This record gives sequence, C-alpha cells and structure tokens, in this order.
Amino acid sequence: MKKVSIVLPSYNGEQYIEQAIQSVLDQSYLNWELIIVNDCSTDGTASIINHYMRKDSRIQVIHNTENQKLPRSLNIGFRRATGDYFTWTSDDNYYDPDAIEVMASFLEENPQYGLVYCDMNDLYEDGTLLRSNRVRSTRHFYSGSYFGACFLYRRQVAEAVGEYDPDMFLAEDYDFFLRLGKQAKLYYLPECKYTYRIHRESLSQTKTRQVWEQLWKLRRRELNYLLEEIDPAEKVFLFLDMWACRGDETWALRNRFFPDGELPRQIVCLKNRTDAIVYPRNGKPLILFGAGEHGRWALNYFGRKRIYCFADNNPKLTGTLLENIPVLSFAQMKAVHTDYEIALTVGSRFLPEIITQMEDSEITNYFWFFSTWMNSEGLETL
Repeated sequence: MKKVSIVLPSYNGEQYIEQAIQSVLDQSYLNWELIIVNDCSTDGTASIINHYMRKDSRIQVIHNTENQKLPRSLNIGFRRATGDYFTWTSDDNYYDPDAIEVMASFLEENPQYGLVYCDMNDLYEDGTLLRSNRVRSTRHFYSGSYFGACFLYRRQVAEAVGEYDPDMFLAEDYDFFLRLGKQAKLYYLPECKYTYRIHRESLSQTKTRQVWEQLWKLRRRELNYLLEEIDPAEKVFLFLDMWACRGDETWALRNRFFPDGELPRQIVCLKNRTDAIVYPRNGKPLILFGAGEHGRWALNYFGRKRIYCFADNNPKLTGTLLENIPVLSFAQMKAVHTDYEIALTVGSRFLPEIITQMEDSEITNYFWFFSTWMNSEGLETL
C-alpha cells in the first residue's frame, strides 16, 4: 500500500477545520500522512490542529512565522511530504470515507496516468447539497478553469512539474494543473467523493474578481497551448469565460478562437445585447435565470427587494423556494417576462444553451450578469 501525502493549508479555519481533519482520519485507506500548514492564523486554529497532532502520529503541523498565502504554504507542506502520491485539501471542505482509497487504487492499477480526479458535491450555507456542475471530464479541462478539489497525483509527476507559483495566487491550482497536463495524462472518475463548502468567507467568494483576473492572465499567457489542445466544440466556453473578465480585450482576440471569421450565434446575440445596454440597467424588477451559485451572487448584489423570482431549467428546482423566493420554470418565466429584466445568472458552460433558448422564444430583454458585473467599475465584492 503506497503512502499518500495530504497537505492542508489553513488561515483562520477554526469554524470548519475539525470536519476537514476528521474526514482524513475516517479514510478507509490507512497509509497516509496529513501535513497541516497553519499560515499565521489569529483564531483558534492552532489549538485545534495541535490537539489532532497529539492524537495521531500521522498528522504533522507546521506553523508559519509569517503569512505566506496559499501557494507558498502548499510548497512548504509538500517539501515535508514523504508519500508516493500527493494531494491537498482545504480547511472548509471534507472527503468521503473512501475517497483516497478509490483514487490511490486507480493510480496503482493504471500506471499510464499521472493524476486522477473525482466529482464533488457543493454545500451551501443554508445546508443545500447539490452535485457540482463545475467538475467535468478531461475533454473540458482546457476550456474550464477547474476540475474540482478531489484529486490525487504521483510524486514523480509533481517533481517534474515543479512547485506552485506564488505569482499565480488565486489561480495557483489551475496553473499547476496546466503544467501537469503537459507532463502526464489525466483521468476523470465520475464518482462523488468530496464535499466543497460554498460560504461567504471562502477565497472563491471574497476575491471573485481577483480570481478571474488571475485566470484571464494565465489563459492569455497559455492561449496558444490551450487552443492547440482544446476540443473545437469547447472553444466557445473558453472565449466566454475570458470575455466575462475582460470584454474588450477578449473580443479583440476573437479571430484567434474562430479563425474562419464565423462567430457562434450565441456570441453574436450576447454581443448585441451587451452593446445595447448601459449598466446599471433601469430599475425594473429582475428575474434571475439560474438558481445556482451565480443566482445567489446576483441576489446578494441586487438585493432581495429588486428580485421578482428565480427561473431555472432544472425540474428539481422549479416550484421550490430559494431564499424564500420562488423558482419558476422557463415556460412560467416566458409568460411574464415582458414586465421584467432577465439576468442570466449562470456560468459559461450553460450560457450558450440558455441564449439559444431565449432567442428562439424571441426573448431579448436579458443580459449576462457575470460579464456585466465583472466589467462594471467600482464593484469589488458580490
């Protein structure tokens, strides 16, 4: 049984870190070491992790003397690692009991792969647990910026790739895995083995704009490589992700993405709608089309008083309440849409399908919330 090194960096993680640590202790795979890097926490994190270190000899604790931020803390942890397989986790997330066993067994049985990753659930602050729609198969890797937080890779691959880049803070994982993808084959296991907590204090929520700025810079730097490797059908999603962050600069790159000059219909329609509005829009009530993470962001940004309802194509959500606001079906929204503005509160993966749905139904009073927000001045947080 090969050894697995798990690095857990933490800064002020006292609220959830016990569950994160306990999920490692509960693993069916027993040959692991947990290296916790306390990045100068000012809360009760140090006391909690020291308690667990005394309980189990497989747990090591490193206390940084200066705040290093995530990429350097990961590097500090992995320099201490002695395992054959590497991974890292966050202080607010947790593993399923067989997560490490499933991934380690796959790498053991499939030496041709350098990294394996699994699906995960998203856990919202209100207790809602949904299977994440962000984790995708490897064919989506180059168009997305993310393949989830449940992964395992070989030590020798990590040594070939090098350390996490401190200059890529907030996008250090995608930068690392892009470099890893140049060195080794990746494999996607469509099994949920991890829970990712979405809450207002997480980096992905408090620094959304900074994350996307870093992603834009990374993708611009690696654009030639990404466009060489990407599935042609996926180019539209990469383009939309970059456009959401820097609209004009990405629009100027459109011929790199679509060299025949023929833009996808959805992009043309969205560009026309975007050019036709001045943001902030009028004070009409809003329908938020998309009752997931982006819908919650938009609700926080616009405020409850301006929201008439949510709408969603997922039949499991329609007819329910989200934050005590009704979720309508598309047909129900279509019947009342003329009295409202419609904010498309979805990511790039679902946007082309929804734009087609809107245009085919001759609904034109819509805008893409994420792109509009990202390109607006003076808005720092959602």
